[in-house]
Amino acid sequence: MEISPYMLSLLLLYSLIFGISAGVVGDFNRIVRIALGIRNSARESKKRLARKLYSAMSIIFVAVQDILLFAYMGIGIVVLNYYLNRGIFRIYSIAAAAVGFALYYFTLGRVVMFFAERIICALRVAIVWALRVITAPFRFVFRILIRAAKKLFEKLCFAIAKRKIVRYNRIKREELRVLSRRGFVADDSLGKGAK
Repeated sequence: MEISPYMLSLLLLYSLIFGISAGVVGDFNRIVRIALGIRNSARESKKRLARKLYSAMSIIFVAVQDILLFAYMGIGIVVLNYYLNRGIFRIYSIAAAAVGFALYYFTLGRVVMFFAERIICALRVAIVWALRVITAPFRFVFRILIRAAKKLFEKLCFAIAKRKIVRYNRIKREELRVLSRRGFVADDSLGKGAK
């Protein structure tokens, strides 16, 4: 069961191309992480320690992305060796895929990530400004409603206080009427002793 040099060179070429495609998938993962605000630098992970839940979710997300990337690479190498090499495993197919990944990562990958970070930053700024413009009328109406609610609250507090004063005065007037019907006799109800 001899394999032709043509098929071996084709395996090498496809392994290089597969390594480049794995680099593209890796860059896609990194772009998604940047878009979601997940980074792997030590400085940023120290900042995130205060937000434990976000930190845990980001670690899980990065782990899932890495597992999917390595599964993609493993399945791709197996399929390449099975399809082009009749199931015989060749170590240089893994080496060629790693070289293709490194070629992409250190050349075109850097350019892609440079522009991706700028584009994502520009999109974030554009989205923030768009949201400010869209929500400006609602914020304006909300401010007016808050001011009106504060004035209404103040008027209600004043009305309640005034009502309490009026009620207090009415009770005192009724007490004085009751006392005036009895006459102006000094008695203990006013706090003076009878003489």
